[in-house]
Amino acid sequence: MPTDQPQSSGQGLLRQVKRTLLALNVLSLDAPLVALAWQDLIAHQLDASLLFSQRIVLGLTTWLVYAGDRLLDARPELDSQSRLPRHRFAGRNRRKLLALWGIGAIGNLLLIPVAMSRGAWPVAIGLGIALVLYFLACERFPRIARRLIPRESVVSLFFVTAAFFFPLMNNWPDSWGAGSSVFLSAATLYGLAFANCFAIACWERREDARMSESTLATRCPQPAFCLHRVTEAIVLALLVAILVGVGSAVFLTFAMLSAVSLRVMDRRVSPLIRPALADACLLLPWLAVLFS
Repeated sequence: MPTDQPQSSGQGLLRQVKRTLLALNVLSLDAPLVALAWQDLIAHQLDASLLFSQRIVLGLTTWLVYAGDRLLDARPELDSQSRLPRHRFAGRNRRKLLALWGIGAIGNLLLIPVAMSRGAWPVAIGLGIALVLYFLACERFPRIARRLIPRESVVSLFFVTAAFFFPLMNNWPDSWGAGSSVFLSAATLYGLAFANCFAIACWERREDARMSESTLATRCPQPAFCLHRVTEAIVLALLVAILVGVGSAVFLTFAMLSAVSLRVMDRRVSPLIRPALADACLLLPWLAVLFS
């Protein structure tokens, strides 16, 4: 009898962790946390300081982009019957999410002038226009836009740009001295973000196909095979880079650990929790910042 209590407590803790991860994923809060984690690691690599307002702007911008993309695909009549928790939540709460999205957008616009230097405005405006055009294309011509511009590529590119934006801005022009290292880190983060997006698309392939959503996984004849090769190629490339001594060893190591986690959970984790856990694994960089 006494041995049952620790096991029961462990199972209860595991259920609570699962509920927390699913709640973060359903509310699109995991993506901002991941962006903040990698921003901290990039700032540590560049020896750049970050303002609190810059952290808030990154978190809000990331949430607005991810939640906005999810709202574009929200169709209440279908999402309420979906097997995916995030689809069901978006379908049942679309109006509330739209109102919250509007409030977040206004708050972000008010904070941006505080967080951003004048020299960075042209870059920020250009990125904003590109995102608006992408969203408009997906709204007006969803099937064509998703096929011509894969969501996985857009999300990965945005993620890298957002995570590097303030550390580079705050350390400009000194960051040019670490140009090759920064480029390698950016390419690494893009590959990792792409692998994460592609993995989630592969795990949700059947449901996305049922909902008539276009992803690389729904168009790929052997998504599992492609996912394994992509993650294995990333791990191998990062391992070689670490052994050769190219770039930031800490950055590359945590990127490799995140890629390994994606590969392992493809077989050993419940399909329901995989997407949320895949995003949670990308929070590993905070360990480096915490113990540095």
